[in-house]
Amino acid sequence: MLGSLRGPLLIGGHTHLQLVRRFEHSLFVNPGSVGLPFSDWWPDRVLIAPRAEYGVLVHDERQLRVDLRRTTYDVEGFLRLTLETGMPHAQWWVDCWRDGGPNAVYA
Repeated sequence: MLGSLRGPLLIGGHTHLQLVRRFEHSLFVNPGSVGLPFSDWWPDRVLIAPRAEYGVLVHDERQLRVDLRRTTYDVEGFLRLTLETGMPHAQWWVDCWRDGGPNAVYA
Protein backbone atom coordinates (compact mmCIF):
# COMPACT_ATOMS: atom_id res chain seq x y z
CA MET A 1 0.00 0.00 0.00
CA LEU A 2 2.89 2.38 0.63
CA GLY A 3 4.49 1.67 -2.74
CA SER A 4 7.72 3.60 -3.08
CA LEU A 5 6.83 6.08 -0.34
CA ARG A 6 9.73 6.42 2.09
CA GLY A 7 10.64 8.80 4.89
CA PRO A 8 11.67 8.75 8.53
CA LEU A 9 8.06 9.12 9.66
CA LEU A 10 4.88 7.99 7.91
CA ILE A 11 1.50 8.93 9.38
CA GLY A 12 -1.73 7.26 8.33
CA GLY A 13 -5.23 6.82 9.57
CA HIS A 14 -8.72 5.49 9.05
CA THR A 15 -8.19 2.26 10.99
CA HIS A 16 -9.55 3.75 14.25
CA LEU A 17 -6.70 2.00 16.09
CA GLN A 18 -3.71 3.75 17.66
CA LEU A 19 -0.46 2.14 16.61
CA VAL A 20 3.24 2.57 16.04
CA ARG A 21 5.03 0.15 13.71
CA ARG A 22 8.40 -0.10 12.00
CA PHE A 23 8.29 -0.28 8.21
CA GLU A 24 11.76 -0.90 6.80
CA HIS A 25 13.65 2.28 7.84
CA SER A 26 10.51 4.27 8.59
CA LEU A 27 8.29 4.65 11.62
CA PHE A 28 4.59 4.30 10.76
CA VAL A 29 2.14 5.98 13.15
CA ASN A 30 -1.64 6.02 13.32
CA PRO A 31 -2.76 8.54 15.97
CA GLY A 32 -6.09 6.75 16.50
CA SER A 33 -9.53 8.31 16.39
CA VAL A 34 -11.06 11.19 18.30
CA GLY A 35 -14.64 10.38 17.31
CA LEU A 36 -14.83 6.58 17.10
CA PRO A 37 -11.78 4.79 18.50
CA PHE A 38 -11.76 1.02 18.49
CA SER A 39 -10.36 -0.88 21.43
CA ASP A 40 -10.58 -4.14 19.48
CA TRP A 41 -11.50 -5.08 15.94
CA TRP A 42 -11.17 -8.70 14.96
CA PRO A 43 -12.57 -10.95 13.60
CA ASP A 44 -16.33 -10.46 13.92
CA ARG A 45 -17.04 -7.55 16.23
CA VAL A 46 -15.88 -4.03 16.92
CA LEU A 47 -15.31 -2.78 20.47
CA ILE A 48 -15.71 1.00 20.66
CA ALA A 49 -13.54 2.65 23.31
CA PRO A 50 -15.05 5.39 25.52
CA ARG A 51 -12.20 7.82 24.90
CA ALA A 52 -10.66 10.15 22.35
CA GLU A 53 -7.25 9.36 20.86
CA TYR A 54 -4.76 11.62 19.12
CA GLY A 55 -1.06 12.10 18.53
CA VAL A 56 1.36 14.95 19.05
CA LEU A 57 4.38 15.24 16.78
CA VAL A 58 7.32 17.08 18.36
CA HIS A 59 10.40 18.22 16.48
CA ASP A 60 13.31 19.55 18.52
CA GLU A 61 17.10 19.35 18.41
CA ARG A 62 16.88 17.57 15.02
CA GLN A 63 14.82 14.75 16.51
CA LEU A 64 11.23 13.67 15.93
CA ARG A 65 9.09 12.33 18.72
CA VAL A 66 5.53 11.04 18.53
CA ASP A 67 3.40 11.03 21.66
CA LEU A 68 0.19 9.01 21.38
CA ARG A 69 -2.40 10.30 23.80
CA ARG A 70 -5.82 9.30 25.08
CA THR A 71 -8.34 11.22 27.08
CA THR A 72 -11.75 10.46 28.53
CA TYR A 73 -14.90 12.53 28.20
CA ASP A 74 -18.63 12.26 28.92
CA VAL A 75 -19.52 9.76 26.19
CA GLU A 76 -23.17 9.38 27.25
CA GLY A 77 -23.62 13.17 27.26
CA PHE A 78 -22.05 13.37 23.84
CA LEU A 79 -24.36 10.68 22.49
CA ARG A 80 -27.41 12.48 23.90
CA LEU A 81 -26.32 15.70 22.19
CA THR A 82 -25.74 13.79 18.95
CA LEU A 83 -29.37 12.65 18.93
CA GLU A 84 -30.51 16.26 19.42
CA THR A 85 -28.57 17.63 16.43
CA GLY A 86 -30.78 16.28 13.66
CA MET A 87 -27.69 14.76 12.04
CA PRO A 88 -28.61 12.19 9.38
CA HIS A 89 -28.35 8.64 10.71
CA ALA A 90 -27.69 9.88 14.27
CA GLN A 91 -29.54 6.96 15.87
CA TRP A 92 -27.52 4.43 13.88
CA TRP A 93 -24.29 6.10 14.98
CA VAL A 94 -25.35 6.19 18.63
CA ASP A 95 -26.40 2.54 18.46
CA CYS A 96 -22.88 1.64 17.33
CA TRP A 97 -21.69 3.02 20.67
CA ARG A 98 -24.40 1.68 22.91
CA ASP A 99 -25.49 -1.73 21.71
CA GLY A 100 -23.20 -2.24 18.80
CA GLY A 101 -25.71 -2.12 15.99
CA PRO A 102 -25.01 -5.20 13.86
CA ASN A 103 -21.52 -5.97 15.20
CA ALA A 104 -20.04 -3.23 17.40
CA VAL A 105 -19.87 -3.20 21.19
CA TYR A 106 -19.26 -0.21 23.46
CA ALA A 107 -16.45 -1.22 25.80
